[in-house]
Order: sequence, then structure tokens, then C-alpha cells
Amino acid sequence: MNNFKLTKQISEKIIRKGWPLLEEDFNQEELRTLMADKGVVISSSSLSNIYRTYIKDDPSKLPVRAPGKESVITCSKGLMLVIESHLGLLFDVQSSLFHKPDVEKSPVANDFLGVHLNHKLRFHEDGRRTIADKVKFIQDANLEVIEVGIRLNTFTKYFYSRNELEFKKPIENLLKKGVDFKCLMLNPTAQITKLYFEDRAKVDAREWRAFHEMPQILEDLKNVRNELNALDFPGKMHLFLYENFPYHHYLVVDPDDKAGRMMCSNYIYGEKRANCPVIELYQYGSSALFSRHRNAIRSLLNQAIEI
Repeated sequence: MNNFKLTKQISEKIIRKGWPLLEEDFNQEELRTLMADKGVVISSSSLSNIYRTYIKDDPSKLPVRAPGKESVITCSKGLMLVIESHLGLLFDVQSSLFHKPDVEKSPVANDFLGVHLNHKLRFHEDGRRTIADKVKFIQDANLEVIEVGIRLNTFTKYFYSRNELEFKKPIENLLKKGVDFKCLMLNPTAQITKLYFEDRAKVDAREWRAFHEMPQILEDLKNVRNELNALDFPGKMHLFLYENFPYHHYLVVDPDDKAGRMMCSNYIYGEKRANCPVIELYQYGSSALFSRHRNAIRSLLNQAIEI
């Protein structure tokens, strides 16, 4: 967090420079919720008043009463926290701009982010990562892990065909410390799913068989969820079905946190999904690209149905 005293004048600069950075991703109510999650409470009317005064700059629609000093300072404080968390940017008083922190000179940031701080985009052209790679990638999650796939067959098999110590126990450890695990699978009964596999089967006939295996995979995954949630840990496993054309496989860790990271794999037509290259994205190292993929995941979650 920035280390300087907030005045109304500085807060006004923070609002003018900071709000536009978030405007494309969040509406006012979403932004107010994010602020509240970080302990900064501001009313909807105050936030709207501030927006009309400092961002919209429409004299004909300016509020009758200018925002008070405390509301302006509170809003700027909340904006800084959200921007730092989502974009990895800090406000510099001298330049009146948001910028990436100097990682090498920021021991607090180093302590917080640990091993993930210096990571930038990584490319694995050999395809799907090993079970050990995945466990290492998610093992220090703090809030949530999201897995987005088509069938989630490999993920499900990890619970049935591998030694518990390899995958099941690490997942239980995450749930035990309050981390939620969200799984998004393409709806086996949706028309879009049938069309997708029909098209894939033109190149590889085994894809049609893969499509017909999906109902059983879903039942197995439900059993995994029920078994884990029966342990009554603070964290829970959630299972969602989506009905959108699949473009990527995702393994995401704490997407709304400054240490957020994800593995992303583009599906390539005519190629086995396991062979599709994997890209690692980190909030600090590649924040713009990370944000775009996070928006895609958020869109999927918003439309998906939890079962």
C-alpha cells in the first residue's frame, strides 16, 4: 500500500487517474463491493456523486452538493486498494500517476508475493503440465482455485486413479485452510457441446466417443465434490456447467489478488488437447493480458449454472 498522508487534493488526483483504469472491468456497484471487501465502505450515492464530479465531468449533471472531504478520501483509499490488488499498480504522489512498483526495492511486496513476484509470462510448448506441476502451482492459494475445462476428465481421474498424496490430499489441504475450488465443465447435454464434438470428430473419430463419456465423467465429478464437501472444511468445492464455445483451458489461482496467476491453454483444432501449449500468466508480470483472461473467466462464471 502507498505510504503517504491522504489529503482531499491528493485524493482527487487518485480518483481522476485511478477510476478510468477500472471502469472497463467494473461498474459502480461492483467497484463498491470490491472496496467493501477490502474494508472500505462508501454508499452508492456518494460513489455516484464522486463519479459525476470527477470522472464524467458533465457540468449539466453535476450534483447540487459537492462531495465531502471524507467521502473523497474514503473513495480514493478504496480505489488504491482495488487497483493495487487487480492491476498491481501503486499511486506516486510526485508524478500523480499509477505505476508498477520497483520490485527489487520493495521488501514488503517481496514478502507478500514470495516466489510469484518475479514471474512473468512463461510458455510451455510441450503441452499439459504434470500433476506435480499443477499441485505446486496451486498449493499456496489463499482464496480460490478455478479449473475451466471441457470434460475435466483428467482432473476427475486424479482423484480415482492416482495415489491420494499426489492430488487429493493437496486439494483437501487447500479446502482445510478455507480455499474454495471451482470447477467449470461444458454441459454434456447442451446442443453447443454436441456441435463442438461433432466438429472435432471430423478430424479425430475418438472425439465422438469422448462426447458420449461426458455424462459419466460428470457423475464421477459430482461424487468427488460430495465426498470433499462432506469433510466440512471451511473451503468448498463448487461444480458449474457452462454452455459457451470452449476456447481455453484454465487453471487459475486467486484471480482477484495481487499474487494472482493462471495456466492458460488455447484449444487447437485437430490437435489433442493435452498437446496444446500452456502459458503461465502472473498478475504482476503480465497484468494487461492477465486481466483480459480474467475477464473471460468472469464472463463464463457469470453465465454458468452451479449444480
